[in-house]
Amino acid sequence: MSAPLYDAHNHLQSPKLAPHLESIAKQLTDLNVAKVVVNGTQESDWEAVLELARRNSKVIPSFGLHPWQEEAFLWQLRVAAERNLPVSVHCLRAWGRLLELLQAGSRPECGFLIHSYGGPQEMIAPLAKLGAYFSISGYFAQERKVKQQEVFRHVPPDRLLIETDAPDMLPPASYIDFPIDGTDSEKPINNPANIGAVYRFVTKLLQEPEELVRERTEENFKRLFGSLLR
Repeated sequence: MSAPLYDAHNHLQSPKLAPHLESIAKQLTDLNVAKVVVNGTQESDWEAVLELARRNSKVIPSFGLHPWQEEAFLWQLRVAAERNLPVSVHCLRAWGRLLELLQAGSRPECGFLIHSYGGPQEMIAPLAKLGAYFSISGYFAQERKVKQQEVFRHVPPDRLLIETDAPDMLPPASYIDFPIDGTDSEKPINNPANIGAVYRFVTKLLQEPEELVRERTEENFKRLFGSLLR
């Protein structure tokens, strides 16, 4: 049997996904998805994240704030370091400052995740030295993301994770296995069950056997999130 799949970052608590939770749960089971990290972005959605974890053993709850402010970010890092809990970081165009904060502050021994990594190749090594893991979503399968695809080829194999960032970061049509019809015309909805398609994309990107990608991703996921597995 193939190794299970892991989604390192999504927002299953989003109201956009609420009408589809039952079908998504079945799809994840059929795909042999072992764990999904569900990330809260504000205090008002933390209870919804916790309730999903109570109802579904696949869910690892993560409680945070977005967009982050330095004071709150440093506080979260400090708490995570004290308890050795993994942290998920979303950074846009502030890579130098993020590196400074990580170098100066406390960090959990288990490491931290920079989700949907969009930084430059030269930042990978110094961030990895501090404990960073880097996750890739299906969004980067778009043809216009060729430059960032090349960046991901330089992520150390033992630091790469895979995510959907659902209901956002919709992949291109060829990597949408489970479409969801949105309730409005503003933005298509990304289904967390597209995680299998993201694995296919990563397999193609790295030109490696899919089973190797699955096994290595499982090892990396357990190394980072191991203290939260049940």
